[in-house]
Amino acid sequence: MPKAVHAWVKSLSILASRKVAPPRDSVADGEHIVATLFKSWLRIRDSVLSRLHTPQVAPIKLSNKCWRSLLDVVGGLHTGSALETRSGMRHADMRDVLENTLRIDKGGSFMDAPVYWEGKLIGSDGLPDASVARAVLWELCELNFRHELEALDGVLDESKMAWTDRNTLVNQCWVGLVNQVNIAEATQGLGATSVVDRAPFLQMLHKVMRTWEGVKPAELVEAFPDTTSAHNYSTRLERVELNLALFYCESFLNVYGRAASVPHHL
Repeated sequence: MPKAVHAWVKSLSILASRKVAPPRDSVADGEHIVATLFKSWLRIRDSVLSRLHTPQVAPIKLSNKCWRSLLDVVGGLHTGSALETRSGMRHADMRDVLENTLRIDKGGSFMDAPVYWEGKLIGSDGLPDASVARAVLWELCELNFRHELEALDGVLDESKMAWTDRNTLVNQCWVGLVNQVNIAEATQGLGATSVVDRAPFLQMLHKVMRTWEGVKPAELVEAFPDTTSAHNYSTRLERVELNLALFYCESFLNVYGRAASVPHHL
């Protein structure tokens, strides 16, 4: 599993101490099921992401349980027909999503086709290599964080900026556009290894969040640290990052009633 950036982990821990559960870091299933879920996602990944890249097509919006049910259906992990149960109805709905929304015919050719990641063939048995699994999960973490930030900004922003200008500003919080996650650029952005390398993106996040409603921490009201030659520059950045992360996670919780997705290192 990719490792979450420390300041964001600490923020989630602070919220957890207030009885708010942080996101789960792992799937509590056996190796065979986890391996099947990985392959299920990779089979439908291009179809799902293509909808994100096409403005004229509505993205698929599902709950966590529905996403899991969709992967179960793709991987053949659910074959029951008890439609009167919630689980049965959810799986039936996901079969409809698979066939009528994603336009995927779950026939033999689809299930028997080889699975690839970044041009690399994924073996038919067992879990993918650790590096592949980490990259797949990092991409999902990054997409989740970007879309949650974009959605939260749409709720809390009080700047009254034009949508195009605001969208441009928000997209400066990462490399590329909200839907364009590139594994080759994973060492940049809010998940970069060094806080100094994260600084340009933290500065943009700082600019975005300054116009959010709510009682802001002093670090968000004050100007972003810009004296890179100061001996305590990294320490100041870390303090700002922690307070940005905490305000973000608290704001997300207040709006959506659950813990936020956060930036991860690859």
